[in-house]
Amino acid sequence: MSGQDRLLRALWGSAPPEVSGATAAGCRALPGLDLARGLQIYRENAKALSVRALAAAAPRLSAWLGDDFAGLAWAYARAHPPERGDAAEWGLDLPAFLATVPGMELLPIDLTRLDLALHRLAGAPDEAAPPPSLWQRLSERPADALRLRLSAHLSVHHLPALAEPHAWPAAQVDVPASDDPPGPLEPWSGHVLVWRQGWRPAWGPVSPAGARWLEALAQAPSLAAALDLTLAEHPDFDLAGWLARAAGRDWCQDVV
Repeated sequence: MSGQDRLLRALWGSAPPEVSGATAAGCRALPGLDLARGLQIYRENAKALSVRALAAAAPRLSAWLGDDFAGLAWAYARAHPPERGDAAEWGLDLPAFLATVPGMELLPIDLTRLDLALHRLAGAPDEAAPPPSLWQRLSERPADALRLRLSAHLSVHHLPALAEPHAWPAAQVDVPASDDPPGPLEPWSGHVLVWRQGWRPAWGPVSPAGARWLEALAQAPSLAAALDLTLAEHPDFDLAGWLARAAGRDWCQDVV
């Protein structure tokens, strides 16, 4: 086993690995070096790094757990050590890990799913700006002859635990100023819309009708067909209101 393998085992394993006689002799030859103490320092540094990296990716989960977050971060690091040098790419399977914890509530899992959706979006490649004529072209062609291409940064997530009023103090951690999530007493369905407002990830609740509309836009062959699908299930869907919000939030990329 190489020296790096031994170090990794010491950092992520349940107990310090055995050290070969040659390695121990080499360490004793260096004045003042205590191998056990050195490994302990590296392990403590690894724990601190896991907490910082995971808190950056999942700030809402960290706020909800409070002091217990450090223990969770270290348990996750032990089960899923980083596989890449970029700490920002670590933690994407955290919701699946939480789901395996006995007695884990749904709220922290949904908070983590929201956290990671925003975290991934922060590092996503930039899109080209929508053409200035996008909204004019919507009025120039019949709805059955065009499609509305949504931004690749736009996604809908069903997070039912966030529909509970007690979820909002944690869910509103670091909410961008462009957001307008409902107050803690306002009921909603648990559908969450995630997008990027300029360079910053943003999120907010979306109604079942809005969620169905976005799904229909991705599936239907035309704007008219998408509207028919949505109105068949949600006759109160407000297309004009949705278009007004979309225009100010870069939700649409092009008309084709």
